[in-house]
Amino acid sequence: MRNKFLIYLSIVFLLLAIAVGSWWLLHNNTDRRFYSLIPKSAILITDIADMSETSQQLTETDYWFDLQRLESVRTVSAAYQLMDSILLSPPIINDTIEQVPRRLLSSLHLTGPKAYDMLFLLPAEHLKAELSDISEALKAKGVKVDQRTFKNTSIFQWKLNKQQGNTLFTLAQKGEVIIASFSPTLVDESLSQAGWGFGNGFWWKSNKRQAAQDATLYFNFKRLVDLELALLNTEENSFFDQLAGLVDWAYYHIRFEEGGIKLEGKCDFKRNDLFFADLLSLRSHSEFKIAKYAPKQTAFLLHAKSDEVVKFTRSKGGNTAKQFRKHIEPWLGNEWAFGFTEPHSDGFATYACALLHTTDPKAALENLPKLSSKSGPPESASEYKGFQIHSTDAESCIGHLFGPAIGQYFSSSYYLVMNDMVILSEQASILRSIIDQQLNKEGLHQEAEFKRFLAASDPRNNLNLYLSPKRLENYIRQHLSADAQKTFNQNFEFYQHLAPLSLSFDQDASGKRSTGMIGYGIDQAIATDVIWRVPLSTTVANTPFLVDDHTTNEQVVLVQDTAHHLYLVERSGKIRWTKAMQSPILGKIQTVDYYDNGKKQYLFNTADFIYLIDHEGKSLNNFPIKLTAEASAGMSIAKSTQDGHMRFFVPCFDRIYGYKFNGRPLAGWSPLIGIGEVYHQLTPLPTSDSFELIAVNKKGKLYYLDMSGTETHSIDLKSALVSDPELRYLSGIPHCVISTKNGKHFAIDVNKRKQNLKIGNKKRIDGVFTANLIGDAGVLETAVLSGNSLQLYSRGKRLGSHTIPKGKGKASIFPVGNLEEGQQIGVHCPTTNELFLIGKYGNPHPDCPLNATTPFVAGHLFGGNDLVVIAGDGSDLVAYRLK
Repeated sequence: MRNKFLIYLSIVFLLLAIAVGSWWLLHNNTDRRFYSLIPKSAILITDIADMSETSQQLTETDYWFDLQRLESVRTVSAAYQLMDSILLSPPIINDTIEQVPRRLLSSLHLTGPKAYDMLFLLPAEHLKAELSDISEALKAKGVKVDQRTFKNTSIFQWKLNKQQGNTLFTLAQKGEVIIASFSPTLVDESLSQAGWGFGNGFWWKSNKRQAAQDATLYFNFKRLVDLELALLNTEENSFFDQLAGLVDWAYYHIRFEEGGIKLEGKCDFKRNDLFFADLLSLRSHSEFKIAKYAPKQTAFLLHAKSDEVVKFTRSKGGNTAKQFRKHIEPWLGNEWAFGFTEPHSDGFATYACALLHTTDPKAALENLPKLSSKSGPPESASEYKGFQIHSTDAESCIGHLFGPAIGQYFSSSYYLVMNDMVILSEQASILRSIIDQQLNKEGLHQEAEFKRFLAASDPRNNLNLYLSPKRLENYIRQHLSADAQKTFNQNFEFYQHLAPLSLSFDQDASGKRSTGMIGYGIDQAIATDVIWRVPLSTTVANTPFLVDDHTTNEQVVLVQDTAHHLYLVERSGKIRWTKAMQSPILGKIQTVDYYDNGKKQYLFNTADFIYLIDHEGKSLNNFPIKLTAEASAGMSIAKSTQDGHMRFFVPCFDRIYGYKFNGRPLAGWSPLIGIGEVYHQLTPLPTSDSFELIAVNKKGKLYYLDMSGTETHSIDLKSALVSDPELRYLSGIPHCVISTKNGKHFAIDVNKRKQNLKIGNKKRIDGVFTANLIGDAGVLETAVLSGNSLQLYSRGKRLGSHTIPKGKGKASIFPVGNLEEGQQIGVHCPTTNELFLIGKYGNPHPDCPLNATTPFVAGHLFGGNDLVVIAGDGSDLVAYRLK
């Protein structure tokens, strides 16, 4: 009995000790008290030891202004400023404010299917008064404050003003900690968990915090799956599951520096049998030779290196080990990498390559053809610029180095041995491109952002992950959810400056070490870049058109080739559909809301038909409409103020046809004759109750025609037109801007008043347009091409000029950009097949000329400030990005 009593007594004392110890650990340690209040649903936790110091450090960086574009940053900043101004009172000693550290702990949580919010925790020791007193003071100032009780704790909800979003800000105090959030449910979750002690497990990780850092980030990979619905397409919802299967928890101390953000921390891998786990503990060297051979457009690179490569490869068992040891081990060097260049709609595998350092190039050439093949014997070698390109089944080889998930992309691959490097790819074109770059002495090692990565990397790292966000842009967009796509577009100007993103890994005595960087190149202009190159069936016929797609709220491209096929190309470079046609499109493709229901259609004409098609290329209503006579120019659209319906007007040489919106002939226009041959589209001028149309015949006779086709006025211009008349507004009044071949340039309003737009003493005009070049909405400038001289005018004064290369072909000029924000001048030279972008004072864009066989269209296809220039280049439709 005595022994049992002692045992029971010991158990009681042990339980008491555990309870007391737990209470002491929880209530006598600041970190534990803070972290115990974070709900288990936390995805990301940010710990800032001194908010004032971190804020000062951030505001001194180049990227602080752009960083504030991110909603999460604005939320943290707004919450802290609110708490700092209303709740906190710095201690005053000797009539001066003492600056004391103010810790801020924040966590990110899912609060709805696609909604996220943050919880904020900070010490209550700096409260200027009790929360109840502060709330009463706010009530006296007219702020709406509600109070409720939950878990025996008073919760205060403040209704913020319009400037702060008309939202609730919820606060509570639990012991010495203030709990706050814009989401009331998060405060309730925090209080519900408070009684559970430190059961969320977060505080066990929190002792990694270092006061010397600007902040510490903790990533809870168990909750990453919560990000899927809000960030990714539903078809791509396995990405975060895979990450959560690899890593349990990671933390990074971060420093805000001028060139970007530096990271240093550790990752707690779930298993020690991960594919690269054995690599991290091996010795490594400091070189990075592979970068010299990697394509300069590399978007993603997974790079491994070790001085003990055999030790690593022999640690991998499986069916491939024997073949690898026999055919790869004799020549494999101490570096290997997998990467891909800018991926587009067909995924990254098409643009992927593997690079293996070799100590014996001859042995590599002898052994690679011996790898077993699932698809029969390899193809015979081909030659490109003096280099031999071979084929083999490298799935087992690459899979043994990188794992089967990557190895599968090399089952039928081509390879090239160049100096001490073996390069493999599914596409021979990738290898040919690498050969071209090597002959031009180009490679990833020369890219500015990669140099920044190398400068910050640690020679001890065995494993490096390098990403170029600007080159991953199209791939990222394709995998984002609709909501995330909008956020990406809103913050595109910020994202495009990220250069590069990197993480590196090795292992020291304390475990898996990780370093990284988020580079920010605000002072680095993004060079002209080929976003995509889309091959058409035949040569691109003419200028592409940018049109709106209501189904995606994005712009798409319509373009025709010389075989008269019409293509719709999505902004990712994917051809959505092809429509066979019998003749070229005349004039412009116009985007209309034909049914007045918010949906967009595309209206245009050829010589024989008027077409109305939807975003899938299907003809609508009773279209196409067969024209009674052959058209000589593109159609015009005018919308009646009387019935709100559109009318269509098509010049057909010596007659003009008008159609109602349903395609039936329009009275007075079926046809309208007697004004001579017309080779330019008509210009509708709005009037107070309807519209008038201006038509100019080939001899330069200008006619005003009312809605019924009756001539109301005429002017003899005495010279044919250079181009279609333009509708422009001067002092808010619509004008038809006319340019004639004999050097006249003027604007005529609906009251027949003529205003001379001075362009110097021109004897001939080869190209002209009016535009807002300097961004002043009240002034129109003129760009004039005479011979090979481009000259720009404003109010009769010359702004600047530019000389265009001479040649037999006639150059063309056209406006580029937004009329309200200021435009630039596009120039296409058919003799040299070059395009130029010219600024308002005649200065060309530094990355021009670019290759083009057609004039181009330009716009902000992906948001931000970058212009995307789209033109034909032979049988390819090419999208260039200009900064």
